[in-house]
Amino acid sequence: MTITYEWRGGFDNADVNALHAEGFGHRVLDVDFDDELRPFYFEACGFRPTPAGLIAL
Repeated sequence: MTITYEWRGGFDNADVNALHAEGFGHRVLDVDFDDELRPFYFEACGFRPTPAGLIAL
């Protein structure tokens, strides 16, 4: 069996959001942080909030 990979061209934030929603079975989100996923971000992933509202990776 041969696997062929192709670059799909331009890829922006809307594309990432659509793929993430499809891959994880949820609605398309238009922001990076969604309050309903707070337990996942902070408990499962161990992220911590920052004063600017950013998550240090």
